Amino acid sequence: MKKVITATGNEYLNNKLKEIDTIDVKERDIFYIDGIFEYLEKDNNIDVVIINEEICIDNLEYILRKINIYEFEVYLILKKQHYKEEFQKYNKVKLFSSEEEIICYFENREYKPEKVNNLKLKNIRRVISIIGNSGVGKTVFCSLLGKYLAKNNKVLLINFDLYSNDLKNLFNIKKQIKNYDINSLINKVEKNLYILSEIKYIFNELNIIDNKKVKEIIEDLKHNFDYIIIDTSSEISSNYIKSIFPNCDYNVFLLEPNILEIEKSRELLELYLLDYGLDLKKIGIFINKYNISSIDIEIVRNVFEKIKIIGKINYTSKFNSYINTYTKNSVRIDDILKLQKYLTLS
Repeated sequence: MKKVITATGNEYLNNKLKEIDTIDVKERDIFYIDGIFEYLEKDNNIDVVIINEEICIDNLEYILRKINIYEFEVYLILKKQHYKEEFQKYNKVKLFSSEEEIICYFENREYKPEKVNNLKLKNIRRVISIIGNSGVGKTVFCSLLGKYLAKNNKVLLINFDLYSNDLKNLFNIKKQIKNYDINSLINKVEKNLYILSEIKYIFNELNIIDNKKVKEIIEDLKHNFDYIIIDTSSEISSNYIKSIFPNCDYNVFLLEPNILEIEKSRELLELYLLDYGLDLKKIGIFINKYNISSIDIEIVRNVFEKIKIIGKINYTSKFNSYINTYTKNSVRIDDILKLQKYLTLS
């Protein structure tokens, strides 16, 4: 008989396990993570600890390291199964996608997952491009959005500016390129946050950049990441940009709130719409570097009357510090937090 404790945040699994003859549930479900260690101090003679990632918040890896010293197994309920590689270093950790899967496992029954999760993914704009004129701050915005989404999702940032390594430099990536396989070009920079910064090496004379190849790459990457954010080039002479827009679910058009930049942005957006096939329904304007001297946002609305303004970033010393410290500082941008609602299909 297996001796089990659960820490899932609800009594459902705990009560279900009590109905199985081969399971000895030692305690009521633990609703807070420190409760696991409090229990283990008085009794560590157990076989299995079942943990739901949702009660761990950002401390999951720390908790697993601490638990790893014990002999028992850990059954981890992890909604996103493509995180599997994160836990291979821990002894006796088994991953499950749901409480029902654990019940089936103990009862030696085949688990048949519901298809609800796949439907949920279809309602999310998962591939986002960041577009705008040179110097508007696309790379920094890309990193800010990526860091925010990576709190609860696995996120890949792609540098699709073949003439610049700004994204790589922003995160201070020093890793040398050993081969041109796409997986070897992906670098993990933080928990749940990855960067593909040398995509140009995937394409050569026999494998030129075209819509078909870009679509193939993105579709493959979507199997491993919840969100893909593309940092684009502002070089309008680069025809390869035309291969990006058809493969994106949403496009954030970044602009600075001054007369000259707004006029340049209007011309660039017109080119993207008329010649590059950008879908007007998949664009939102985000105002960057907003300060006391900037023009009124109503002027921006009048110039781009058919496109929704989805947020702005105030230019502050703290924001500038974020850039100069290789993104190690955390900068809270409330409008970026709100942006996630535009990534959900209505």
